[in-house]
Amino acid sequence: MGIGGQIKPWQGASQACLKVAYTGVTEFESTGWNSIQAHHWVLDYINHGRQPQRVGKGREFLRPSHVAALYRPGTEYHEYRHKNGRLDESYILFELRGQTERDFRSMTKADSFCHIHDSDRLIGERLRRLGELLFHRRPR
Repeated sequence: MGIGGQIKPWQGASQACLKVAYTGVTEFESTGWNSIQAHHWVLDYINHGRQPQRVGKGREFLRPSHVAALYRPGTEYHEYRHKNGRLDESYILFELRGQTERDFRSMTKADSFCHIHDSDRLIGERLRRLGELLFHRRPR
């Protein structure tokens, strides 16, 4: 079972706006590459498991658990899914403005994405809590 949902657009001068949060076990219904074109910033985290992935036309790599992937808006990335496979994951979609956006763009400057190794599992735990505490339905 997954937990997630959407929230209303930001108001005021906030530099960050959370759009969608999800946490849970995703079960795949088919085998093949799923292509995603990021329209917002994406912070994707594998809690348990691993998944073959590609960014743009780059080489395939295996992303293990406890590695967060940060994708800039406009980035195309691909995730390989195995029929009847399961992946325990958490992710957020968000918008940024101002200096915060400039800082995030500098982190993803070379390839429009970066990986963050989370050996202490700080990112994963916080993303899981966002999905569990703030939202009550899975995003569509």
